[in-house]
Amino acid sequence: MQVRKLFSFPGRAINCLDVFGNNVVVGGGKGPEGPAILLVNRSSGQQRDITPSFSFSQHNGLWEPEKVALTGDGRILLWLSGLCRGLYLFDGTHWSPIGSYAFGSAATDVRSITCMWRSPAGEVYIGLSYRSTAHPLVMRLIGDVWSQVGEPIRSAGEIRAFACDANGNLAVGGSFGPDPALILQGREFVPLGRISGLAGSFEGMTYLQDTFVGVGRVASNEEGDGFVHVAYLDPVQNRWLAYTSFAPASLDPGVHCIATLGERMIVDARSYSPRREIRHGVVGTYALDDCGNSTRLLDHSGHPLSSNLLASTDNVVVVVSRTTPLHEEVVEFTC
Repeated sequence: MQVRKLFSFPGRAINCLDVFGNNVVVGGGKGPEGPAILLVNRSSGQQRDITPSFSFSQHNGLWEPEKVALTGDGRILLWLSGLCRGLYLFDGTHWSPIGSYAFGSAATDVRSITCMWRSPAGEVYIGLSYRSTAHPLVMRLIGDVWSQVGEPIRSAGEIRAFACDANGNLAVGGSFGPDPALILQGREFVPLGRISGLAGSFEGMTYLQDTFVGVGRVASNEEGDGFVHVAYLDPVQNRWLAYTSFAPASLDPGVHCIATLGERMIVDARSYSPRREIRHGVVGTYALDDCGNSTRLLDHSGHPLSSNLLASTDNVVVVVSRTTPLHEEVVEFTC
């Protein structure tokens, strides 16, 4: 893998990022410089400040970017918290709020957008949670048209990840009763695979080498060790099996995100370890190959990476490098 620094983001903490083609978009909030949105060209390094010009945007803390996604046609979706809370679309020149025309009469009932994801086909999916119900909903943006995907999920829970298989079948990860993942069949989201423990929860998902992979928490795997896992779906047994073990959930948050780079998985562990060799407190970003071998990723300066923000596209992974508080850098890994 090759690594290089793309750009710095001083004075702010980066909350969200995405990469598509030659563009990287990042959103940062907390810090003395106040919130900002930057669009950066990976090839030229040219930076464009596209921060929304709300009348009170100069006041730090009144709004903050939470989720961002580049659409397949070059636009940007942004979810903000704070006084400007809501979903916004950037068309290359202007930001426009997205409200009732996307979500109908339920727009004011939206509590949060818990996940935002661009599919390989360029469609953007969002996971919604509501104030009035515990049943999340999936929406999709194609061009200028929003549509509901399937029925509301029957299990109470929260959507935290999306993925699709080689045939375009949509899966969601999160916490849905005992199930860490669901897949869309017809109009219904149904459990994807079985787990050996009492419950599971995925924070991230991807599709790699003809199977789904999830990262998060599983209460107990087939060996009963109770560890957090990177898990893969065995298509023959239709079960989630442990790929790599992590620290017990009672001691550490575990793994929060996953991306793919060629045939490798890139994961960020709050306490990474090879299987059965638990080393508590080791935090870092790792590349895992299909044999389970791991490599600690180093940034452009040779420092070990630790980041819970990853994004990938076309054999490129961008990672936030947090070397010092409120001085963050975005680095790029390529095959």
